[in-house]
Amino acid sequence: MGVSRLGRHREGIAILVVLVLAVLAEIAVTVGPASDRPLVGVAVTGLLAVVLVIGIGWVCGHWYMMRHRSRPEWGGLEKDVPLTTEALAGFPFAEVSERLGHCDTACMNRVYAAWVLASHGHDAEWIVRSLDLPLDVAEVLVAAVDRRPRTSSGAAEADRLEK
Repeated sequence: MGVSRLGRHREGIAILVVLVLAVLAEIAVTVGPASDRPLVGVAVTGLLAVVLVIGIGWVCGHWYMMRHRSRPEWGGLEKDVPLTTEALAGFPFAEVSERLGHCDTACMNRVYAAWVLASHGHDAEWIVRSLDLPLDVAEVLVAAVDRRPRTSSGAAEADRLEK
């Protein structure tokens, strides 16, 4: 197991180390002389309590950061984004409006950005995660990109226009 594989399991390894330390501390308390057991027990219990509080704080902080990570800034999505007719060639207006219903400008700009990203090869799940769009809308966009006419070189029209 290489170092890179251990990196994905840091939390599990940390919990395992704490459990091993707890077992070793319990063994130290039972094996030690009877007169020292109360003092060693209090010290070990205090140490484990501190480790437990720090561990819970770390796990909760890690969970909070993953849950509330900042979304990427899209600079100007609240305003109208001028798109050329070539960039919107093949855009499925009817299917998207059927799934979205009434949508404000910021939402439509995210849909247009999703169209551009889909035309550059991003899949529906990636678009949903990145732009916070419904999955069915992203799937419609990706499917529409796949249905676009191909040029003689085999590239989609938008890819040809990009060059």
